[in-house]
Amino acid sequence: MLEYIIKGKYAEIIGATDDETIINIPKKIDDYIVVKIAENAFIEHPSLISITIPKTVRVIGSYAFASCKKLRKVVFEEGLQYINNWAFISCNIEDINLPNSLMFLGENAFLGAKCYDRIKIWRDNHKRLSQIHNKIKYDICVVPSKAVSDPKRINKSFVQQLTSYQDYQINKYKENNLDSYDLDVPYIFDNHEFYIAINSKDKLEDLSIYIPSSTYMHVGNYADDDPDFILFEVQIYSTNVLLGNVFLKMPYPDEASLKVISETFINGVNVLTIKPKISSFGTGNIDREFAVNHYNEVNAKFNTAYKNKIISFEQYNIINNKLITMGKN
Repeated sequence: MLEYIIKGKYAEIIGATDDETIINIPKKIDDYIVVKIAENAFIEHPSLISITIPKTVRVIGSYAFASCKKLRKVVFEEGLQYINNWAFISCNIEDINLPNSLMFLGENAFLGAKCYDRIKIWRDNHKRLSQIHNKIKYDICVVPSKAVSDPKRINKSFVQQLTSYQDYQINKYKENNLDSYDLDVPYIFDNHEFYIAINSKDKLEDLSIYIPSSTYMHVGNYADDDPDFILFEVQIYSTNVLLGNVFLKMPYPDEASLKVISETFINGVNVLTIKPKISSFGTGNIDREFAVNHYNEVNAKFNTAYKNKIISFEQYNIINNKLITMGKN
C-alpha cells in the first residue's frame, strides 16, 4: 500500500508498505495530483523490484530510493524534471531511459547502478548544451512587483544594473563582508508577486525555475536557533539548460514554493512573473516577527546611507526615530 500526504492541491508519495514489489505511482489520489516522491520515501525498501513514475511527478527527492537492493526496473514518463542527489544510490538498476523533460540530475543520483553509461550520456549532452548557452552572459535579476508598475517597462539597462548590484551584495555576504541585515536583496512574502528578468538577444524558450533545497541559508536570528528568514537560490533554466541564478529572502517557512504565472518578452528582456506560497511560519507572533525583520532591514539601509555620507546624521536620526515609533505601533 502506498503512503502519501496532501499538501494544498497536491499529493506527495512518502513511502509504501514492505510487501509492495511492483509499484505504479498513480497520477491522482482522491483527486489530488501526485507531483512529488518525497525525500527518503522508499529508502532501503526490502521488496521493491519495479517502479513506474507518471508524467504528473515533477520531483524525486534526495535518497528517495536509496539502497533498494532489489530494484531493477525504473520507468519514467515524460514530465519528470528533477532527480535530486543520491535518489537511486546503491540500487541495482540494469537499464534506464531518462525523459527528455529532465532538467536536473543530482549528485550521485544513480551511483552504483548498472546503467551508468546511460547516465554519462545524459550528463555529457547536458554539459555540451550548457557550454553553448554559457558562452552568453545572461544578466538576471529579481524585481518586486511593487517596485515596477508594469513588467513591460523593465528594460535591458535596468536589468544589467540591478544584476550587477545584487551579485555584488551576494558576493559580499558570502565573503562575510556584509552583515545579514545589510544584505539588500528582495524580501518576498506570501502571495507577493515578483519578477525575474533576463536579458537576451532573442526570446528564451521553455523557461522554468527550480529551488535546490541544499542552498537554503539561515539569515538573522529573532531568537536562539530560530532564524528570522532564509536566503535561498532560484535557478533559471531554458530548454533544460541552466542560465544562471538569483537569490531571495523570505520569512522562515516550513515549506515554500514558487509558481510562474506569466511570461513576457519585450525590448530584449524575458520577464517571468512569479507568485510565492509560504505554507507556515512556526508558532510565533508572525506580525511581530515580520515587523522586527522589516525594521532592522530598513534601519540598516539608512544607517549604510549615513555611513557613506549620502544622508546627514540629523536626517538619519529623524528617520530612525520615526522607524522606532512605527515599530512600537
